[in-house]
Amino acid sequence: MTLTKDRPEILAKIESKGHWVVNIRPDRFVQERITLPECEEVIEKSSVMLRGWDYPHFNRNNLTRGLNYAQCVADFWGHIELWRYFQSGQFFHKFSCVEDWDAKMPQNSLEIIMTLYRLTEIFEFAIRLAKKELLGSNVTINIVLNGMQNRRLATLDFGRSLFRDYECTLPSLPISKTVPTTDLISHGHDMALDTTVWIFQRFGWMSTDVKSVMASDQQRFLKGLI
Repeated sequence: MTLTKDRPEILAKIESKGHWVVNIRPDRFVQERITLPECEEVIEKSSVMLRGWDYPHFNRNNLTRGLNYAQCVADFWGHIELWRYFQSGQFFHKFSCVEDWDAKMPQNSLEIIMTLYRLTEIFEFAIRLAKKELLGSNVTINIVLNGMQNRRLATLDFGRSLFRDYECTLPSLPISKTVPTTDLISHGHDMALDTTVWIFQRFGWMSTDVKSVMASDQQRFLKGLI
């Protein structure tokens, strides 16, 4: 699925550098699973706020409505995004790699903790939708990282070292999971960890300790201890 170019300036800016694409959809298409006002209400109440920027970012001042969806855009300090939530329960989100817009970050990098946090937010958001019974019995979560070729893993944590360069040779990293919503609710955070490890492996970081180390970081994040 692609977004129509109704906000070409935002989409062009997002696509000009590395960016993420997220699509969360129910197993069965129901054209009007919820009403148009509920599209806004669901996102506002399900948005994940575990750090200084919510996922997905909800701002009524930037909210617009289409025939069967609510949409919001943002362009603030490297957070450049456009999401659309349909009455069918499908969620589509395209947003920038903040690393590419932050002068403090090494050029052409993917920061490991930021990646873990973002994936945890994505799956936590999906969990919240599932708990509202908006995803049917099975849910598909598609995540694509674009602009990854020649990008290297990096860390802003001075107490952590990657010891060597880990570089991706692939232009895009597509990940797709279709799971029962009951599994998502009970194991969604672990799925976020597995997805994080999967991405890092495509950069060549194959250490068997990655998941256990990241699990500790994730738990602190979920408890608001960052």
